Amino acid sequence: MSAAIIGRTPDRRAALQFGLALTLAGLTMPVVAASAAPDADAELIRLCAEFVALERQIRSYYAGGANYIQDEDERDARIEPLSEQQERLLPSLVEARAATLDGLRARAATLAVYMPEMADPNVNDDMAGKMVAAILRDLTGGAV
Repeated sequence: MSAAIIGRTPDRRAALQFGLALTLAGLTMPVVAASAAPDADAELIRLCAEFVALERQIRSYYAGGANYIQDEDERDARIEPLSEQQERLLPSLVEARAATLDGLRARAATLAVYMPEMADPNVNDDMAGKMVAAILRDLTGGAV
């Protein structure tokens, strides 16, 4: 591995080597088109917003939430149809490919709201978990 990647400021050659290593490992990142139409991800962003709204409503029924329901059976009865709506949204949300940075940010924010522990690098002990947390932090600005 290049010394530039290990501890020094990366140079162009090191960046190309790193990109090639990722490509050879099959870890290529999807290309987000800078020239994509501004509304290219409108449907993805809408799906993400709908999923997040459902998740926030679900969380509101737990302790500390605005609609807290102490009885577990009653709470589950309220949450079940909301979870089912999320499950119906998920295939379309996952199938949609982000074409803009806004689409990527919406998807990252959705994951960070759904699983906030994934957005905290201090909670994740493994390398992949820390990297996912860093990506979520970078795409959401740390605010979800």
